[in-house]
Amino acid sequence: MSGELNTEVHDEPESCRRTADWLGRLQPEVARIGDAVHHQRSASQAFWEGTAGEACRRELGDHGKDADDLEEQLRKVREALLTFAGAIDAVRRSMTEARSAASAAGLIVTPTAIL
Repeated sequence: MSGELNTEVHDEPESCRRTADWLGRLQPEVARIGDAVHHQRSASQAFWEGTAGEACRRELGDHGKDADDLEEQLRKVREALLTFAGAIDAVRRSMTEARSAASAAGLIVTPTAIL
């Protein structure tokens, strides 16, 4: 029986880590915006009454929640990217080990395959 085992891993964990790092820097800024919106909503109760004030607070409440939700989603995506980058690293290590074991067993090993 003959065959080929492709050991090439195309994914780049560093691109995942760079994106996760960027999201990590963005997340506190989104939190800061959300905090400012929530603060403004609360503060408006002291000076803005009536239907218009209530409508504004409803809108600010919705936008504050949107900012909170976005912050949480950024956290989740960041964590997923870091997990994926770690998985790519693990696959690369496994492929390196497989090429080493195959070479030690006398099989033909290329940079991208075990024959």
